[in-house]
Amino acid sequence: MTIEEGLSLKGRTAFVTGAGGGVGEGIALALGKAGANVVVAARRLETGEPVAARIREGGGEAICVQTDVADEQSVFAAIGKTVSTYNGLDILVHNALSGRATDRTPIADAPEDLFDDVVATGSRATFWCVKAALPHLQRGKGRVVLLLAHGGVRGHGSLSIYGVAKGMQRGNLKALTWELGGRGVSINAIVPVALTDGMARDFERRPGEYERQAARSALGYIGKPEEDIGGAAVFFASDAARYVTGQTLFVDGGVYML
Repeated sequence: MTIEEGLSLKGRTAFVTGAGGGVGEGIALALGKAGANVVVAARRLETGEPVAARIREGGGEAICVQTDVADEQSVFAAIGKTVSTYNGLDILVHNALSGRATDRTPIADAPEDLFDDVVATGSRATFWCVKAALPHLQRGKGRVVLLLAHGGVRGHGSLSIYGVAKGMQRGNLKALTWELGGRGVSINAIVPVALTDGMARDFERRPGEYERQAARSALGYIGKPEEDIGGAAVFFASDAARYVTGQTLFVDGGVYML
C-alpha cells in the first residue's frame, strides 16, 4: 500500500455533523478532496448547502442534509438519507455542538436549559450518531471521529458546562473504543485549535489578539480548519490509520502537550 493509496478515501462515504462552518466545514472539504462522498449535515440548509456546493465545484461529490443532532429522529433520518443516496456509510465525524456551548456563564448562574442544550448536542448526540451509523459501518473500514476540546481535557475556569460536555464525549470515546473495536470499527478524537471565520471576525475587533493567541502555539500560528484539522481527520478516516483507535490527537500547534 503506497502513501497515496493509504490516505485515499475514494469510493467511501462520510457523514460530517456541524459541517456548515468552522472546523466542520474544513473537515468536510478535506474529506471531499481526499475522494470521499461527503454528506454535509447542518442544522440550517443555508449554511450547509454552500459547503456541499464547494465540494462539488472542486470535483467531489456532496449533498447537504438538514440535521438536528440533538434530535434522535433527525439523526436517524439523516443517516438513512446518506445510506440511500450513496449505498452505504464508512466515516462518521461528529463535530456539531450548540452555539451556546462557549457562553462564559459561571456554573452557579447557569440555567438548566443551557446545560441540557450543550450536553444534548455533545455527548448525547454522539450516542445518537454512533447508534444510527454503526449498522452501516463495515468491518475494517468503518471510522468514527469525534471533535473534542481542551476544556474537556484540562478544564477551563469560565467554561464549566462546555468542559463537562466535552469531558463526557471523551468518556464516550474510551467506552466505545472497545465496543466498536469488536466490530472492526475504529474511533478517535481530535482536539483542534483553528482559525474559524467567527474567530477571525473577533480578532478584527480586537487588535493584537491574533498575535497573542498565536504566541501560545509552539509553531507561532493558529491552525487552519481544512489544511490542519481536516488533514488529521483524513488520516483517521483512512487505511493509513487502520490500527489506530481510542486515541485523542491534539492538533493545536503544541499549545498543550499531554
